[in-house]
Amino acid sequence: MDIWLEMQYDFTPFEKIRLINYVIYQVNAYKGNTENYHDPSNSFINQVLESKRGNPIMLAVVYMLVAQRLNLPIFGVNLPQHFVLAYKEVEADPDLNNRFNQIQKSLNPKEGTVLFYINAFNGGAIFSKLNLEQFLKQISIEAKVEFFEPCCNLDIVKRVLRNLTGAYEKLNETIKQKEIQELLFLLGEPDISHFDNITSVDDYPNEEE
Repeated sequence: MDIWLEMQYDFTPFEKIRLINYVIYQVNAYKGNTENYHDPSNSFINQVLESKRGNPIMLAVVYMLVAQRLNLPIFGVNLPQHFVLAYKEVEADPDLNNRFNQIQKSLNPKEGTVLFYINAFNGGAIFSKLNLEQFLKQISIEAKVEFFEPCCNLDIVKRVLRNLTGAYEKLNETIKQKEIQELLFLLGEPDISHFDNITSVDDYPNEEE
């Protein structure tokens, strides 16, 4: 509600992001949980909303849901070792009365082109495709198309679950780890041990952006 009251229809994308960042990170004090990074609670949205602390993917989910309630074309990007957001440029809505969440429209992550990226784990920092390419080069990962474009919601769910398997493994919570692996299997994923450690298990804090 705070964002909606301050948002102006003619704001530029950067102005909209500055407003969202101010409300999420300054007013509501959300931040990345660097002290207990692998705590399983960082992957549960109800606990993240309560504690205002989370890992990259869950902070990105909170940010994305807020933005999409405002009809802003912001979507998740499934990077190796990190999870960020993309702001896409889409065709303007000819109905000037269809503003923000007054009339919810369908947002398609496949439409439009990416204007810039957002690091929800680092205060909503904005960065470019070049920065993203430099990040991939630094971690010695070959740049692929899917690392620059939004992923689907199912991919986000799977990655959250893979994070949880890793978190429970670190805590030796084998029963909970097995339960999450069974959920992944039901979603069409193989056993967690078959995944490449770099590309499938999330996310170490990275301030490159």
